[in-house]
Amino acid sequence: MNVARVLHATGHDVLVVAPVGGSTGSLFLADLAMSGIRNRVVPTRAETRRSIAAVDTASGQATLLNEPGLPLRAEDADAVDALVLTLSPPAVVALCGSLPRATRHGASDGWWRRSARRARSSSSTRAGRP
Repeated sequence: MNVARVLHATGHDVLVVAPVGGSTGSLFLADLAMSGIRNRVVPTRAETRRSIAAVDTASGQATLLNEPGLPLRAEDADAVDALVLTLSPPAVVALCGSLPRATRHGASDGWWRRSARRARSSSSTRAGRP
């Protein structure tokens, strides 16, 4: 979300694609709506993790408190993959966020690798390379 915010604030067209669930997922979606950032989400049973920044206004120093990502079920990872395949190839892809613990199906493990390969393949095709 932070990468999307910066790009959006500097005038770039941004689309956030994310697995989102639970009450923190609802807060995440409300935040996206308020920011005006376009999004396509996949509802999941896993609660979206929270990340809180405590900032000392005098020094400007920040301390980040990040909850661990919950396991991503294989069917949720597959649903995100299916959604991404329906989208036009983007000019830039940023794979961001914490890696959830591996599920018993190994979805989290392979999902990030598949996503990175697909992004590379998409950008190579877009640039006219095989």
